[in-house]
Amino acid sequence: MEQRKEITMSRLQRFLVVSLIAVFVATLAPAALAESYKFGASKPGGSWYPIGTVLQRLADKNYGDKVTVEIGGGTGNLLNVMSGKLSFGLASATSIQEALKGAKMFKGKVAQAKKVRVAAVLYPNYLFWLVWAKSDVTSYQQLKGKKVNVMPKRFSFQALNQQMLGALGIEYKDFSKVNYLGFNDAVAQMKDNHIDAYLGPGEENYAPIVQLATHAPIRILSFSKEDVAKMKAANPGVVPFTLDKTNYKQKNDVNTVQTFLLIITNEDVPAERVYKLTKTIYDNLGDFAGAVKAFERVKVANATGDMGAPRHAGMDQYLKEKGLLK
Repeated sequence: MEQRKEITMSRLQRFLVVSLIAVFVATLAPAALAESYKFGASKPGGSWYPIGTVLQRLADKNYGDKVTVEIGGGTGNLLNVMSGKLSFGLASATSIQEALKGAKMFKGKVAQAKKVRVAAVLYPNYLFWLVWAKSDVTSYQQLKGKKVNVMPKRFSFQALNQQMLGALGIEYKDFSKVNYLGFNDAVAQMKDNHIDAYLGPGEENYAPIVQLATHAPIRILSFSKEDVAKMKAANPGVVPFTLDKTNYKQKNDVNTVQTFLLIITNEDVPAERVYKLTKTIYDNLGDFAGAVKAFERVKVANATGDMGAPRHAGMDQYLKEKGLLK
Protein backbone atom coordinates (compact mmCIF):
# COMPACT_ATOMS: atom_id res chain seq x y z
CA MET A 1 0.00 0.00 0.00
CA GLU A 2 2.79 2.39 0.99
CA GLN A 3 4.70 1.42 -2.15
CA ARG A 4 1.65 2.26 -4.30
CA LYS A 5 1.40 5.67 -2.66
CA GLU A 6 5.08 6.29 -3.32
CA ILE A 7 4.62 5.35 -6.98
CA THR A 8 1.56 7.63 -7.24
CA MET A 9 3.44 10.51 -5.61
CA SER A 10 6.39 9.89 -7.87
CA ARG A 11 4.17 10.11 -10.94
CA LEU A 12 2.53 13.23 -9.58
CA GLN A 13 5.91 14.81 -8.93
CA ARG A 14 7.08 13.99 -12.44
CA PHE A 15 3.87 15.46 -13.85
CA LEU A 16 4.36 18.66 -11.85
CA VAL A 17 7.99 18.96 -12.90
CA VAL A 18 7.12 18.43 -16.58
CA SER A 19 4.28 20.95 -16.31
CA LEU A 20 6.53 23.54 -14.71
CA ILE A 21 9.15 23.03 -17.40
CA ALA A 22 6.48 23.44 -20.10
CA VAL A 23 5.26 26.67 -18.55
CA PHE A 24 8.84 27.92 -18.23
CA VAL A 25 9.62 27.12 -21.87
CA ALA A 26 6.35 28.72 -23.03
CA THR A 27 7.27 31.85 -21.10
CA LEU A 28 10.66 31.99 -22.76
CA ALA A 29 9.38 31.17 -26.27
CA PRO A 30 8.49 34.72 -27.39
CA ALA A 31 11.89 35.99 -26.30
CA ALA A 32 13.61 33.13 -28.09
CA LEU A 33 11.74 33.96 -31.28
CA ALA A 34 12.46 37.68 -31.04
CA GLU A 35 14.77 39.07 -33.73
CA SER A 36 16.87 42.12 -34.39
CA TYR A 37 17.01 43.63 -37.86
CA LYS A 38 17.53 46.88 -39.76
CA PHE A 39 14.86 48.85 -41.62
CA GLY A 40 15.87 51.47 -44.18
CA ALA A 41 13.83 54.70 -44.13
CA SER A 42 15.14 58.20 -44.91
CA LYS A 43 16.05 61.39 -43.09
CA PRO A 44 13.64 62.85 -40.52
CA GLY A 45 11.39 65.52 -41.98
CA GLY A 46 9.73 63.51 -44.71
CA SER A 47 7.05 60.84 -44.45
CA TRP A 48 9.34 57.80 -44.55
CA TYR A 49 11.09 58.14 -41.21
CA PRO A 50 7.83 57.99 -39.16
CA ILE A 51 6.97 54.72 -40.94
CA GLY A 52 10.14 53.26 -39.50
CA THR A 53 9.48 54.53 -35.99
CA VAL A 54 5.91 53.17 -35.92
CA LEU A 55 7.16 49.80 -37.19
CA GLN A 56 9.87 49.85 -34.54
CA ARG A 57 7.28 50.30 -31.78
CA LEU A 58 4.81 47.72 -33.08
CA ALA A 59 7.44 45.06 -33.84
CA ASP A 60 8.70 45.33 -30.27
CA LYS A 61 5.19 45.28 -28.81
CA ASN A 62 3.86 42.36 -30.87
CA TYR A 63 6.91 40.14 -31.25
CA GLY A 64 9.70 41.52 -29.10
CA ASP A 65 11.64 42.29 -32.30
CA LYS A 66 14.23 45.05 -32.07
CA VAL A 67 14.19 47.18 -35.21
CA THR A 68 16.92 49.69 -35.98
CA VAL A 69 15.70 52.48 -38.27
CA GLU A 70 18.45 53.40 -40.72
CA ILE A 71 18.63 56.76 -42.53
CA GLY A 72 19.10 55.93 -46.17
CA GLY A 73 16.72 56.95 -48.91
CA GLY A 74 15.09 54.93 -51.66
CA THR A 75 18.12 54.17 -53.85
CA GLY A 76 20.35 53.62 -50.84
CA ASN A 77 17.80 51.32 -49.23
CA LEU A 78 17.50 49.30 -52.42
CA LEU A 79 21.27 48.89 -52.72
CA ASN A 80 21.55 47.85 -49.08
CA VAL A 81 18.70 45.36 -49.35
CA MET A 82 20.31 43.93 -52.48
CA SER A 83 23.62 43.47 -50.65
CA GLY A 84 22.01 42.10 -47.48
CA LYS A 85 22.98 45.04 -45.25
CA LEU A 86 19.29 45.72 -44.55
CA SER A 87 16.51 43.20 -43.96
CA PHE A 88 13.93 45.70 -45.22
CA GLY A 89 13.80 49.14 -46.79
CA LEU A 90 11.46 51.66 -48.36
CA ALA A 91 11.86 52.18 -52.10
CA SER A 92 9.81 53.17 -55.13
CA ALA A 93 8.72 50.59 -57.69
CA THR A 94 10.48 52.65 -60.36
CA SER A 95 13.84 52.14 -58.66
CA ILE A 96 13.55 48.38 -58.98
CA GLN A 97 13.17 48.76 -62.73
CA GLU A 98 16.39 50.76 -62.84
CA ALA A 99 18.20 48.16 -60.75
CA LEU A 100 17.07 45.34 -63.02
CA LYS A 101 18.49 47.27 -65.98
CA GLY A 102 21.79 47.76 -64.18
CA ALA A 103 21.53 51.51 -64.75
CA LYS A 104 23.86 54.06 -63.11
CA MET A 105 24.32 53.20 -59.40
CA PHE A 106 23.16 49.66 -60.15
CA LYS A 107 25.77 48.95 -62.82
CA GLY A 108 27.09 45.40 -62.44
CA LYS A 109 24.45 44.58 -59.80
CA VAL A 110 21.69 43.00 -61.90
CA ALA A 111 22.22 39.58 -60.26
CA GLN A 112 21.69 41.17 -56.83
CA ALA A 113 18.67 43.10 -58.10
CA LYS A 114 17.02 39.84 -59.14
CA LYS A 115 17.02 38.79 -55.47
CA VAL A 116 14.83 41.75 -54.45
CA ARG A 117 11.39 40.77 -53.18
CA VAL A 118 8.31 42.79 -52.16
CA ALA A 119 7.33 42.61 -48.48
CA ALA A 120 4.49 45.18 -48.57
CA VAL A 121 2.84 47.53 -51.07
CA LEU A 122 2.08 50.90 -49.51
CA TYR A 123 0.73 54.07 -51.12
CA PRO A 124 1.48 55.82 -54.42
CA ASN A 125 3.76 58.86 -54.51
CA TYR A 126 3.19 61.54 -57.14
CA LEU A 127 5.88 63.32 -59.13
CA PHE A 128 5.58 67.03 -58.38
CA TRP A 129 7.65 69.68 -60.13
CA LEU A 130 6.60 72.97 -58.61
CA VAL A 131 7.47 76.65 -58.60
CA TRP A 132 5.98 79.75 -56.99
CA ALA A 133 2.69 80.77 -58.60
CA LYS A 134 4.17 84.22 -59.28
CA SER A 135 6.99 82.62 -61.30
CA ASP A 136 7.20 82.99 -65.09
CA VAL A 137 7.67 79.20 -65.32
CA THR A 138 4.44 77.61 -66.54
CA SER A 139 5.84 74.43 -68.15
CA TYR A 140 8.74 72.09 -67.51
CA GLN A 141 10.57 73.37 -70.62
CA GLN A 142 10.93 76.74 -68.88
CA LEU A 143 12.85 75.15 -66.02
CA LYS A 144 15.98 75.31 -68.17
CA GLY A 145 18.40 77.86 -66.78
CA LYS A 146 16.71 77.78 -63.35
CA LYS A 147 18.02 76.74 -59.94
CA VAL A 148 16.34 73.50 -58.92
CA ASN A 149 16.36 70.96 -56.11
CA VAL A 150 16.17 67.32 -57.18
CA MET A 151 16.42 65.48 -53.80
CA PRO A 152 19.52 63.80 -52.30
CA LYS A 153 21.53 61.55 -54.58
CA ARG A 154 20.57 58.25 -52.91
CA PHE A 155 16.84 59.04 -52.93
CA SER A 156 14.54 57.15 -55.29
CA PHE A 157 12.97 60.37 -56.46
CA GLN A 158 16.32 61.91 -57.38
CA ALA A 159 16.90 59.00 -59.74
CA LEU A 160 13.31 59.28 -60.98
CA ASN A 161 13.67 63.03 -61.53
CA GLN A 162 16.77 62.50 -63.64
CA GLN A 163 15.09 59.76 -65.65
CA MET A 164 11.85 61.65 -66.24
CA LEU A 165 13.74 64.80 -67.25
CA GLY A 166 15.74 62.73 -69.69
CA ALA A 167 12.56 61.29 -71.17
CA LEU A 168 11.46 64.87 -71.82
CA GLY A 169 14.78 65.96 -73.33
CA ILE A 170 16.25 67.78 -70.32
CA GLU A 171 19.55 67.10 -68.54
CA TYR A 172 20.89 68.43 -65.25
CA LYS A 173 23.41 70.53 -67.18
CA ASP A 174 20.47 72.50 -68.60
CA PHE A 175 19.84 74.06 -65.16
CA SER A 176 21.86 76.96 -63.80
CA LYS A 177 22.23 75.12 -60.49
CA VAL A 178 21.27 71.66 -59.20
CA ASN A 179 20.87 71.10 -55.46
CA TYR A 180 20.59 67.69 -53.78
CA LEU A 181 18.84 68.78 -50.60
CA GLY A 182 16.51 66.91 -48.27
CA PHE A 183 12.96 68.06 -47.58
CA ASN A 184 13.58 70.55 -44.77
CA ASP A 185 16.53 72.23 -46.47
CA ALA A 186 14.71 72.33 -49.82
CA VAL A 187 11.73 74.10 -48.24
CA ALA A 188 13.99 76.59 -46.46
CA GLN A 189 16.02 77.30 -49.61
CA MET A 190 12.91 77.84 -51.70
CA LYS A 191 11.35 80.14 -49.13
CA ASP A 192 14.54 82.21 -49.20
CA ASN A 193 14.48 82.22 -53.03
CA HIS A 194 17.81 80.41 -53.28
CA ILE A 195 16.16 77.85 -55.57
CA ASP A 196 13.42 78.34 -58.15
CA ALA A 197 11.83 74.90 -58.25
CA TYR A 198 11.19 71.81 -56.13
CA LEU A 199 11.40 68.53 -58.06
CA GLY A 200 10.38 65.57 -55.96
CA PRO A 201 7.66 63.47 -54.37
CA GLY A 202 4.25 64.71 -53.37
CA GLU A 203 0.80 63.75 -52.17
CA GLU A 204 -2.52 65.49 -51.59
CA ASN A 205 -1.39 66.63 -48.16
CA TYR A 206 2.39 66.36 -48.19
CA ALA A 207 4.10 68.19 -45.32
CA PRO A 208 6.98 69.86 -47.26
CA ILE A 209 4.61 71.09 -49.98
CA VAL A 210 2.02 72.19 -47.42
CA GLN A 211 4.77 74.34 -45.87
CA LEU A 212 5.55 75.93 -49.23
CA ALA A 213 1.89 76.49 -50.10
CA THR A 214 1.32 78.07 -46.69
CA HIS A 215 4.25 80.43 -47.24
CA ALA A 216 3.05 81.57 -50.69
CA PRO A 217 0.87 80.26 -53.56
CA ILE A 218 2.55 77.52 -55.60
CA ARG A 219 2.17 76.17 -59.14
CA ILE A 220 2.53 72.43 -59.77
CA LEU A 221 3.56 71.87 -63.38
CA SER A 222 1.29 69.71 -65.52
CA PHE A 223 2.23 67.34 -68.36
CA SER A 224 0.52 66.57 -71.64
CA LYS A 225 -0.62 63.05 -72.56
CA GLU A 226 2.35 62.84 -74.90
CA ASP A 227 4.71 63.84 -72.08
CA VAL A 228 3.25 61.19 -69.78
CA ALA A 229 3.58 58.55 -72.52
CA LYS A 230 7.29 59.38 -72.88
CA MET A 231 7.77 59.19 -69.12
CA LYS A 232 6.06 55.81 -68.90
CA ALA A 233 8.10 54.48 -71.80
CA ALA A 234 11.26 55.46 -69.94
CA ASN A 235 10.13 53.55 -66.82
CA PRO A 236 7.11 51.21 -66.82
CA GLY A 237 6.95 51.62 -63.05
CA VAL A 238 5.18 54.98 -63.42
CA VAL A 239 1.49 55.33 -64.19
CA PRO A 240 -0.61 58.43 -65.04
CA PHE A 241 -2.26 60.38 -62.25
CA THR A 242 -4.40 63.52 -62.13
CA LEU A 243 -4.31 65.72 -59.04
CA ASP A 244 -7.56 67.52 -58.40
CA LYS A 245 -7.14 71.29 -58.56
CA THR A 246 -8.62 71.76 -55.10
CA ASN A 247 -5.35 70.42 -53.69
CA TYR A 248 -2.91 73.27 -52.98
CA LYS A 249 -5.39 75.68 -54.65
CA GLN A 250 -4.31 75.05 -58.23
CA LYS A 251 -6.08 76.80 -61.12
CA ASN A 252 -6.45 73.54 -63.08
CA ASP A 253 -6.16 69.82 -62.48
CA VAL A 254 -2.54 68.66 -62.63
CA ASN A 255 -1.56 65.76 -64.89
CA THR A 256 1.51 63.92 -63.64
CA VAL A 257 2.70 60.39 -62.87
CA GLN A 258 2.81 58.26 -59.76
CA THR A 259 4.71 55.26 -58.48
CA PHE A 260 3.96 52.96 -55.54
CA LEU A 261 6.06 53.04 -52.40
CA LEU A 262 7.13 49.53 -51.42
CA ILE A 263 8.77 47.80 -48.51
CA ILE A 264 11.38 45.60 -50.14
CA THR A 265 13.44 42.71 -48.84
CA ASN A 266 15.87 40.09 -50.07
CA GLU A 267 14.86 36.55 -51.04
CA ASP A 268 17.37 35.29 -48.43
CA VAL A 269 15.50 36.92 -45.52
CA PRO A 270 13.59 34.20 -43.58
CA ALA A 271 9.90 33.86 -44.48
CA GLU A 272 8.82 34.13 -40.84
CA ARG A 273 10.54 37.51 -40.44
CA VAL A 274 8.89 38.83 -43.61
CA TYR A 275 5.51 37.42 -42.57
CA LYS A 276 5.71 39.26 -39.23
CA LEU A 277 6.58 42.54 -40.94
CA THR A 278 3.82 42.21 -43.56
CA LYS A 279 1.29 41.38 -40.86
CA THR A 280 2.48 44.26 -38.68
CA ILE A 281 1.99 46.70 -41.55
CA TYR A 282 -1.41 45.57 -42.81
CA ASP A 283 -2.97 44.72 -39.44
CA ASN A 284 -2.11 48.14 -38.02
CA LEU A 285 -2.83 50.61 -40.83
CA GLY A 286 -4.55 52.94 -38.37
CA ASP A 287 -1.37 53.27 -36.31
CA PHE A 288 0.65 54.14 -39.39
CA ALA A 289 -2.02 56.55 -40.68
CA GLY A 290 -1.80 58.38 -37.36
CA ALA A 291 1.83 59.18 -38.18
CA VAL A 292 1.67 59.33 -41.99
CA LYS A 293 -1.66 60.45 -43.44
CA ALA A 294 -0.86 58.83 -46.80
CA PHE A 295 -1.40 55.45 -45.14
CA GLU A 296 -5.13 56.14 -45.43
CA ARG A 297 -4.63 55.29 -49.11
CA VAL A 298 -2.96 51.93 -48.47
CA LYS A 299 -5.12 49.06 -49.73
CA VAL A 300 -4.16 45.48 -48.95
CA ALA A 301 -5.73 44.42 -52.27
CA ASN A 302 -2.97 46.35 -54.09
CA ALA A 303 -0.46 43.93 -52.62
CA THR A 304 -1.40 41.29 -55.20
CA GLY A 305 -0.52 43.55 -58.15
CA ASP A 306 2.63 43.45 -60.26
CA MET A 307 5.12 45.89 -58.75
CA GLY A 308 8.11 44.95 -60.87
CA ALA A 309 9.53 42.37 -58.44
CA PRO A 310 8.21 39.06 -57.06
CA ARG A 311 6.55 38.94 -53.67
CA HIS A 312 8.46 37.26 -50.86
CA ALA A 313 7.12 33.91 -49.67
CA GLY A 314 6.47 35.45 -46.23
CA MET A 315 4.24 38.10 -47.79
CA ASP A 316 2.38 35.45 -49.79
CA GLN A 317 1.76 33.55 -46.56
CA TYR A 318 -0.03 36.56 -45.09
CA LEU A 319 -2.06 37.23 -48.27
CA LYS A 320 -3.17 33.59 -48.39
CA GLU A 321 -4.36 33.81 -44.78
CA LYS A 322 -6.45 36.82 -45.78
CA GLY A 323 -7.92 34.98 -48.77
CA LEU A 324 -6.29 37.32 -51.30
CA LEU A 325 -4.13 34.59 -52.83
CA LYS A 326 -4.87 30.92 -53.48
